[in-house]
Amino acid sequence: MKDYDALMAEMTDTADEIVEKEKIIERLEGEIKSQKALLAGYESLGQKHAEMSASLSNTCMELQEAVDAKKVLSDTIKTLQDEKGEFVKKIKAMMKEEEHLKSTIKKLEKQKKSTSSKSGKGFFSAMTSLVTGSGGDEEDESKVLFLENRVRLLEDQLKRSGIAVMEAPAQ
Repeated sequence: MKDYDALMAEMTDTADEIVEKEKIIERLEGEIKSQKALLAGYESLGQKHAEMSASLSNTCMELQEAVDAKKVLSDTIKTLQDEKGEFVKKIKAMMKEEEHLKSTIKKLEKQKKSTSSKSGKGFFSAMTSLVTGSGGDEEDESKVLFLENRVRLLEDQLKRSGIAVMEAPAQ
């Protein structure tokens, strides 16, 4: 019986060991499941990390393109500002030239008035001498030529001014 009791005791110990080992196996299986879940989580995080990395890379490329575009725009703005400065200089030069031309026109108009009053005196003196009959034939002929030329010049000036010129009656 002793053997039987010893055998039973040994079997009970072995059964207890088996139960403990089954508990350890269950605990280890739980750990394995937990580790597998963690691994799946890490894989998911790795995938998310890869996606975020790709997204970040795309964003960086877009930012670089935006920086390049900004540089091009800055260069364009600078060029336009330079051209604007040149354009303003040209306009100022043209305005100065316009003022100079206006001044020249005024001077020419004064000269014209002065010249036409002098020519007028020649015109009236030639007319007076023709009417009074003083002078010789050659002198009369030169006075007539002078008067004809003067009349043509006056007609041309009137035409340029837009004033209608009456035709002389046929003789």
